[in-house]
Amino acid sequence: MRSKLSFLILILTVSLSVSAQNRRLDFESFDINSRNEIITTVRIPSLSGDAYTSLLRGRADTLTLEALTMYPERSFYFPGPNELMIHNHLGCYLYDSDNGTWQEMDFMPSLSTGQPVSPLALQFLEMSPDGRFAAYIREDQEDRASLILYDRVMKVSLTVTSRLNREYQEKIVKWSPDSRYFIYRRGRELYYFSIEQYLSGRIPAESFRNTGFLDIQSVQWGKGNYLYILKDRHLYRIHSSEFFTRSFYSEPFRKGTVRGRLPVPFNPVFDRYITDSSGGNLILIKNEEHLMVLSLDTDTETGTAQTPTLHLGIHDELLDTLWLDKGILLVLVKNRTSGTSSLYRYGEAGHFILQDQGRFTALSASPDGSRYALLKEDGVSVHNSSDSTLVQSFSQDRPLQFHWGKDNYYSAGRSTTRIYTPAISDGTIISLSQSSGAGFNPGGELISEIGNRQFKYNEALSWISVEDPQEIRPARNTNSNYRVYLEPLRSSWYSSSLKIRNMEGLYTSDLLPLFNKPSGIDSPAPRSSRTASNPWYFDRGHSTDSKEVTLVINAVDSAQGTRGLLNILERYKLPASFFLNGDFIHANPRETKMIADSGHTVGSLFHTWFDLSSREYQIDKTFLKKGIARNEDDYFIATGKEMAMLWHTPGYYLNADILETSASMQYVFIGTDIPVQDRISRVNGSRYDAVKEMETLLARVRPGSIITLTLGEEEGQKEYLIQMLPTIVDELVRQGYEFVELQEMMKSSRF
Repeated sequence: MRSKLSFLILILTVSLSVSAQNRRLDFESFDINSRNEIITTVRIPSLSGDAYTSLLRGRADTLTLEALTMYPERSFYFPGPNELMIHNHLGCYLYDSDNGTWQEMDFMPSLSTGQPVSPLALQFLEMSPDGRFAAYIREDQEDRASLILYDRVMKVSLTVTSRLNREYQEKIVKWSPDSRYFIYRRGRELYYFSIEQYLSGRIPAESFRNTGFLDIQSVQWGKGNYLYILKDRHLYRIHSSEFFTRSFYSEPFRKGTVRGRLPVPFNPVFDRYITDSSGGNLILIKNEEHLMVLSLDTDTETGTAQTPTLHLGIHDELLDTLWLDKGILLVLVKNRTSGTSSLYRYGEAGHFILQDQGRFTALSASPDGSRYALLKEDGVSVHNSSDSTLVQSFSQDRPLQFHWGKDNYYSAGRSTTRIYTPAISDGTIISLSQSSGAGFNPGGELISEIGNRQFKYNEALSWISVEDPQEIRPARNTNSNYRVYLEPLRSSWYSSSLKIRNMEGLYTSDLLPLFNKPSGIDSPAPRSSRTASNPWYFDRGHSTDSKEVTLVINAVDSAQGTRGLLNILERYKLPASFFLNGDFIHANPRETKMIADSGHTVGSLFHTWFDLSSREYQIDKTFLKKGIARNEDDYFIATGKEMAMLWHTPGYYLNADILETSASMQYVFIGTDIPVQDRISRVNGSRYDAVKEMETLLARVRPGSIITLTLGEEEGQKEYLIQMLPTIVDELVRQGYEFVELQEMMKSSRF
């Protein structure tokens, strides 16, 4: 048995710790000139992606504010009007390629309209393919929202549904390719919306627009306005013209055609699929680790032996999949350990072939599928789909999204957004995504820097490249009328507030509106008596310096969703502690090693799962010691690594013998102050509501809380609390909470 010294070293070790500063909006610089103009660079820590900086300009006298750089968290291209749209946390911006001008879209709240910058996931927005309609979310009141349809031609908004819960932060709308319909979800149920009915003023009540289908992950649009629905092993196809008839007369799947049968069942929680444009082929992505290509023109129910399959390694992450012309499929996979990506091709050979390796980040297909673009860290290469020959390549710093225009290409990247033409390989810069430095030159002109290049602001969100180096005067915090300064903030996701002091009027204002969501918590919850009296039991943190919470993931038997969960934790830079049961380790050695290699803390959940409170079992200290030791050995055999000396029993059952056993083995029993119900039971049965359970959990969180979730699937369960993890993180971060590693919380609590 390891010594107490090992335990103490482990307690003092901080792994995967994410400082609060990394999750908070930061003012990196500010300056004021004699015209009362203020420029400031803010760092926006997008929780689910890379942080970025934005250059803002405001006025001290009117407190107006606008963004001058446009980071492409998302972008859209509309072929008809030849427009490019960029969407980020600060607003929505449209580029008219024919006129070469930018304008900020005003149909959604934005920074310039006085909307505070939110730490939540990027506000939901799904544009119709033709660019006329925007489907977006409007928050009405706490925990509720409405789905809004905005018509850019008529300049009017329509409430599609007003009964959305917190799940709206995920994808809830899918447009048909011709922009005539979209499918949206409320809860698990799917509804249709017809643009023709909207334009004619004959929109049926929502109850008559219920498709009878469930789960947005189960549906895909295809050519000809056909909707594909995957349920269990069957792929159904229904034409959009049948929607209205079905809602009146049909039970689910009475109408429509069975397009194909799968050799394995489809689970919309953990699986996804993509059909090609013709609807003749399908790629099924099982649990984010097995990719199966299925031809719907042949019988696919005979088994998986003949099914072309690509298996991902334990350190691999699926980045992108792309159907091209003539049934060609590209799959892009990234190895977390090496940071390199592998491009696989499926097509004429009838199996997957490794085509290329490098620092690739994404794929993009031309509208007709005859070409594809491969995005790299230093540029973009365009290839023919038929033989992958190189057509043209472009240089760019970290391109993020690539769009195919009429006679050119649009590439939105981390530093700039550019237009490329066949004749110009370095492209034309049409906007700055970020700024590495900014200030006023002696003539009062605004200059921004990206690396060793300088740009002069030309109004209307456009920048002109500067050939001769410009001198930037030192930043100032005062002019004759105003003083600008930072005031540190606590219990907010802003690290500070940028204050404007009117020296004549003797009042102070915030330049950037604060994002406030009161949590009703002013001080940490009282110390648990059990924790206070027993050093081998910990169920809550007690730091008085910050609002800390920690995340615990219990793995009991099922490993479904492991890879997806690890991807979320990595993307959010979120520390977690896993507690593995011996049954899980034996049944899932591959996933056990994935968890061990992820760098997260791993503790013990005993060697098997059963009800320790049952009178059927004689539980004594010897039995407990053997169970803990056996689980520790099994984990080492499976991974070659040691478990942390942390544990808890199945169901968190606790008595005096268990606490005494913990002390004798120098293991700390980890409890929780927020018991959650994240599995179906005899009481709730199939009516389990993950959103409602999440709301209950969020209402009970206090500083020092240990948030527990269960990994995997349960027979008969259709939704899971662990699915709500991104929403839980978003909500708590905007309340000013910081996620810390469990052992770091124990250390800060002077445990």
